[in-house]
Amino acid sequence: MEPDPKAPTQEWPDVAEEERFRLLLKNSPDMVFRRSVGGTYLDVSPASWALLGCPCEEVVGTSVAEWIHPDDMEAFETAERTLADSGRVVVCVRLRRSDRRWVWTESTAWVVRNDRGTPIEVRGFTREAEGPQEGEETLRAVQEQARSIIDTARDAFVRIDEQGVVLDWNQSAENLFGWTRQEVLGRALVETIIPERYRAAHLAGLQRVLAGGEPRVLDRQIEISALHRDGHELPVELGVWRLESRAIRCFNAFIRDITERKQAEQALVLETERRHLLAETIRSREQERTWLAAELHDGPIQRLTAVGYGFEEACLVLDREGVQASRALFAQARARLGEEIRGLRTLMTVLRPPALDEQGLAVALRDLADEFSRRHGVRCPVTISVSHRLAPDVETVLYRVVQEALANIARHAHATNAAVTLADSAPGSSHPSDSTVVLTVADDGVGFDTTRTPGFVADGHFGVASMRERVHIASGTYTLTSSLGAGTRIEVRIPVGRGRTAAGEKEGQP
Repeated sequence: MEPDPKAPTQEWPDVAEEERFRLLLKNSPDMVFRRSVGGTYLDVSPASWALLGCPCEEVVGTSVAEWIHPDDMEAFETAERTLADSGRVVVCVRLRRSDRRWVWTESTAWVVRNDRGTPIEVRGFTREAEGPQEGEETLRAVQEQARSIIDTARDAFVRIDEQGVVLDWNQSAENLFGWTRQEVLGRALVETIIPERYRAAHLAGLQRVLAGGEPRVLDRQIEISALHRDGHELPVELGVWRLESRAIRCFNAFIRDITERKQAEQALVLETERRHLLAETIRSREQERTWLAAELHDGPIQRLTAVGYGFEEACLVLDREGVQASRALFAQARARLGEEIRGLRTLMTVLRPPALDEQGLAVALRDLADEFSRRHGVRCPVTISVSHRLAPDVETVLYRVVQEALANIARHAHATNAAVTLADSAPGSSHPSDSTVVLTVADDGVGFDTTRTPGFVADGHFGVASMRERVHIASGTYTLTSSLGAGTRIEVRIPVGRGRTAAGEKEGQP
């Protein structure tokens, strides 16, 4: 029972419990003590004067073994082993008084552990006894004091025998699990606080103990779910130790509710995910702005500047040579201006297609696929069997996924055919709110090794990571499958709320 050298020297599980012990140390008629796991007294109560005939200062810093009768050392060493194994022990030995007399004593000791389950010290109390066989009155007093400690503990205390029958149950256990002491004493623990999925393992463990095996949960902290009387489960931390004597063989456990800790851990995970998504969103927006700035600078701005020069030249010719001579130059400048207007409209469609807001996802996807086929020569039919309009944010996510997927096909796939399909996972349902839409984009291109996914961040598109993040924000799932020479397939599933059917739309037609 050696302490962890990295553990703090003091790490109490509960401030109130520590205060109760301090009061006990100050006011108890017994010699209350704290000692290291190695046996050195760290603190003793003033009752040491009555028991040992010397003040506290002469006891603190000495070893317990220094006070024990040589003939009782074997009993003391056996008790120390029991303390290390079970976490609690009662032992009768003779202690040396300052007047060199020997006095029979009974000591009750227990191990104090830190939050990681590491022993950090031993606490207990020692009182004068009648001899090796303690009288009933002394035993009753010890039991009452132990009962008081157990009942005032903040953690739930449960004791069961080797058959799993409840022998003890403190007030904190009543508060935590909703069962009173009277209701559970004599009942199998498996019938009360053990969730059904753990019951077989619990019973198997008891059988293993009865057959001479060792329990697997002793002397360590375990996080597990327990069952409240009303049927709800709660996360708990469990510390179990074994108690063995001539009179009884049982298992004791302190059980702590860790609901607040688990909620804090979950909140931390959610906050981390939220920050990650926020960072990804900011990064994507910055990439979009960078792309838009580059697109405007390298495209429309340069070409519109050239158009401006064309009009200036036409004006100079007009002033110098007259209308007829300048007519061709004005016509040429006007034609180039028209081309730039069409280019800006195309750019506007890339940024936010008007059809998506005005006519819905079906029309916008068909327009997108038609433009893709026209520009890249890749056949791309669109099949849509969703009969209702989706929420605007869902339509935007699905449109962006298709837009990015087709851009990746154009850049990387070398495909001849592609296909876009949008379907309802429950096509026969009259309640769109109960369904999930399934979008697939597939191609017959060269494919790639998904274990070495390229970033696909080029030409203003934000690749697989961007698509996955968009879908995740919409509470959906994103699956990409591909292999070399076998094309690529993207599947997106997003749960949808009740949509609205747009009058006159025929989105259900392929």
